[in-house]
Amino acid sequence: MRKGQLSIELIIILAILLGVVFLVASKMKDSASKAANSIENTSDKTFDAISEMTTSCETDSDCFGFGENSFCDQATKTCS
Repeated sequence: MRKGQLSIELIIILAILLGVVFLVASKMKDSASKAANSIENTSDKTFDAISEMTTSCETDSDCFGFGENSFCDQATKTCS
């Protein structure tokens, strides 16, 4: 055997390791994509809920949907 020459076994092992690395990287990319979508959906729902809680108003009658004691805060133009 000459120096610097790779054996078939070493090449096969390297190919298998490369395949495993690519597989793991692909799965991690898929997981990150799913997590990003989940976070985006959750934040959208949260901001929608916040928006519903702080509906802008002009008069006290705009705030009737928030309960009997709700009124329109003229300084912030939101229902309190």
